[in-house]
Amino acid sequence: MVLGGAALVLAGYTAWALLGHASGAAVARLAAFVLLLVVLATNRAGVTEAGLSFDVRGLRQVASFGFVPLWAVREVRCGARPAGWPRGRWHSAPWPGRGRVHVRYADQYTVDRVRSAWVRDPARYAETVLGGQAERRRKRPRRR
Repeated sequence: MVLGGAALVLAGYTAWALLGHASGAAVARLAAFVLLLVVLATNRAGVTEAGLSFDVRGLRQVASFGFVPLWAVREVRCGARPAGWPRGRWHSAPWPGRGRVHVRYADQYTVDRVRSAWVRDPARYAETVLGGQAERRRKRPRRR
């Protein structure tokens, strides 16, 4: 969605510039801004005690990007998506030093779905997601 919007803005402005309303330097500045916007607006996946949340950095509209409760998670795999798993939405970007993680879960209709993400430490991410399925431990009182 961000990529599509960015491409549309850049194409519209370029067309406007070709009509003689802007200089080549202005188009280059806008292209640099759009590139910066696309790079900074990558999706990310977070794990909390309640579940997985997916949002776009800077927007924080969790409801529009998805939330998966940990009790719905069936399986987590690092690396390539296993054969037979349904295709799912991708989150984050393949930056250097990141690995792929695929989370298979049941949606509200018990249909298998997959969410995939690029994360810094895939094994730790998978362990954290799967660790949330065990019985919830009692929270320790805070030390004062």
